[in-house]
Amino acid sequence: MSDGIELVKQYKENEAKITEIQTERDNFTKARDQEIYELKYKIYWDKIRALEEERDSEIEKVQKVKEEHEATADGQIDELRKVITKVKRLIYFLKLHPSKEWKEEKISAYRDRHLERLGLLYQDEFLDIRLLAAENDRPKNKYTLVAIGRCAFGSQSGWEDSSILELPRAYGSPLNDWDAGTNVECVFAPLPTIDDVKQYYAKHRGELMRSFLNEYQKVKQEYLEVIRTYKLEEFEGIALFG
Repeated sequence: MSDGIELVKQYKENEAKITEIQTERDNFTKARDQEIYELKYKIYWDKIRALEEERDSEIEKVQKVKEEHEATADGQIDELRKVITKVKRLIYFLKLHPSKEWKEEKISAYRDRHLERLGLLYQDEFLDIRLLAAENDRPKNKYTLVAIGRCAFGSQSGWEDSSILELPRAYGSPLNDWDAGTNVECVFAPLPTIDDVKQYYAKHRGELMRSFLNEYQKVKQEYLEVIRTYKLEEFEGIALFG
């Protein structure tokens, strides 16, 4: 028999064996895939879910204990902190050198627009607020009423948060108060003319900044009570002193 004939025979036999092996392999793979699926989603699924539920239940118990402990600790801290907060406020007031001084002459309207000074809104020993009518860049309601000044309590610039007294500060103000020393500013609705601004002020004067002025009066009375009752030297043992 020639080599060619032998090779053809082997070729056919090998093709048949390959088909047989592939079929057996595919059947085996399919059976194992089914077995894996059943292990994953049938045989162990309920066991896994039961374990997960048991795990979640235990986690929930520990979480509850943790939160209860945190809440108890936070409550104790809050109660203890009341005295610390009170002492910090006392020291703030006792160390304060109250000044309402600022430089109204430094106030100008942006881009050299028209500015008219309308007088005082409120003034006492710790607060000075003036009213101004400033030309804005609107085509119709061209004048804005602005209350601006300085308060002895709260942050120096008025922009920072303060636990003593939150001071009103205005975004979009038509005024330039650079280097004027202000820390209070409130912008009211724009109106067509200066006369309209004056009429609005005359009509609503008692309402302007009422909420802030009420809070201010509370802080003012607190300050006066503190300086009548305490001396700064009494708190020398605290790190905040000095």
